[in-house]
Amino acid sequence: MFMPGWDADGGGFCSASAGEEWGRHRRFAAGEGPVPGGEDLSAGQWRGLFYGSCANGDVPASHPQHECRKFLRDGMLWKFAGLGRYGRAKWERACILADGGFIPRPVALEGGYIASEFVRGRPARQVGFEWQVGSRVTKAEMERLANHMAQAVLSLARDEKPKSEFERLWLTPPMSGLKNYDAVIFSGGVSEYVYGKESKSFGDLGAPLGHALQHHSNNGALPWPLAPARERIRATVMGAAQHTVQVSGNTIHRTDESLLPQKNLQVLRPEVDLSGAIVSATIAEALQKHFHAFDLVEGQAEVALVFRWNGPPTATRIAAFCRGLIEGLPETLKNGRPIYLVFDHDLAGLVGTILRDDFAIDNALLCLDGVTLSDFDFIDLGKTLEPSGTVPVTIKSLVFHL
Repeated sequence: MFMPGWDADGGGFCSASAGEEWGRHRRFAAGEGPVPGGEDLSAGQWRGLFYGSCANGDVPASHPQHECRKFLRDGMLWKFAGLGRYGRAKWERACILADGGFIPRPVALEGGYIASEFVRGRPARQVGFEWQVGSRVTKAEMERLANHMAQAVLSLARDEKPKSEFERLWLTPPMSGLKNYDAVIFSGGVSEYVYGKESKSFGDLGAPLGHALQHHSNNGALPWPLAPARERIRATVMGAAQHTVQVSGNTIHRTDESLLPQKNLQVLRPEVDLSGAIVSATIAEALQKHFHAFDLVEGQAEVALVFRWNGPPTATRIAAFCRGLIEGLPETLKNGRPIYLVFDHDLAGLVGTILRDDFAIDNALLCLDGVTLSDFDFIDLGKTLEPSGTVPVTIKSLVFHL
């Protein structure tokens, strides 16, 4: 029996085997049991408390299918944590987090729901706002609050003795030691605005906070240089990504021991049809278009190229495919960068051997098969598992199929 927070038909799961397994078991969703009552804030409905109607589109994004059930009743927030030992484990963890000052203290565990005080945020009060549940917040007020938050962040990073109102914002122990840094880096979604990579607002505090941090940083608020960030929004997304694990087939091809393990290889799945006659020029063009579509520079970016092979693995078809790869990756070959290829069918060993022996590819080459991947995935490749000769592949999916 499965006991999910939400029920689903399983047809939209990323893994076909997971969808089949889902359909073979009985399911009892949290929503089918007793609920605490009060105002239902599940599935993004919490936005109505602060932004009014969600119909106008000027509200923060929400992913309803991945939100646990939650209700607001008598000033208490009731969130579904799980039944039996699962709920008790989350209760114990919530108590520990509350002791550390990270979350409001839980006060009850009933029917799988943990109740805690519905706490108002402190930064708004520091700016002089006394917002209540249901208050409409203006753009000017958002910018004023964001400016205050930016000043707090920069002060806590910079000053030996920040204002007491800023000190009260710490959730962890304050940073200790001399504040003598080589550089400062911003990460997360807000950093997209700090570095000027994003201009669109998504209806939350991200844009005004990022613009405020950018303004103060550019006007001497930090005594250290602002270094470029390799990971900005991706740092947050990777942390929130859906992780699954697959094991490759055992017909892999590897030319260099240093190719494994690897972390955070971005997946590119060019739009090519390998079911009929294979045209090398079409493959080369699809590769170049896909690099461009993802704002990547061929020959500089290290990616895993994924292909769905249909049709017989004849010598003529594989040779045409290999010529298309070579034509589509000129800078990768020129710069001597490793080539990572992934196929869904047992083809890796054959393609790798032909690239190496018949086309004299000198680049380090890793070919895997038996793995299903999509655009917007990132993968970690583990060490080869012996005696099977397979490779564990951790897939971090940034797109959820509903």
